[in-house]
Amino acid sequence: MSFETYIARRYLLSKKKSGFITIITSISILGVTIGVAALIVVLSVFNGFSELVTSLLIGFDPHLRIEGQVSQDSQDMQNLYSMLEKDPRIKAFSPFVSGRGMILSATGSKAAFIIGVEQEGSTQVSGLREKIILGDFRFRDDHGIADIVLGITLADRLGV
Repeated sequence: MSFETYIARRYLLSKKKSGFITIITSISILGVTIGVAALIVVLSVFNGFSELVTSLLIGFDPHLRIEGQVSQDSQDMQNLYSMLEKDPRIKAFSPFVSGRGMILSATGSKAAFIIGVEQEGSTQVSGLREKIILGDFRFRDDHGIADIVLGITLADRLGV
């Protein structure tokens, strides 16, 4: 009989006069089993949640962002565009502007981080079109009036 088997047999199977030790051992084994099972389930859920959050964040943001100075002239921008177009490793690119602003609605106002993008270019560099839940992904309506794409939390807080 091996040493491990001897120890397991000694503490798992008791003699008739020490039956109380078997009950304590059974409760301990059951407690450790439930604790380990709960830990495995919680870690699995957190791992899946982490992958979901990562895929959502990567879906909205491009893989590379080139930011320039505010005072750049149009010739610098044209040089950059032509350089990006010539590079075969770059599949798509789209210019953007960003900053803080205030969004007003009939029910309230909120400070927000605003990103201005081109509709055509943004569909190639971000997964924004696939994430639309309500409404359409367009920046102008049928009458030519400018539209905006809002996150669902901000739209709910503004009541729009």
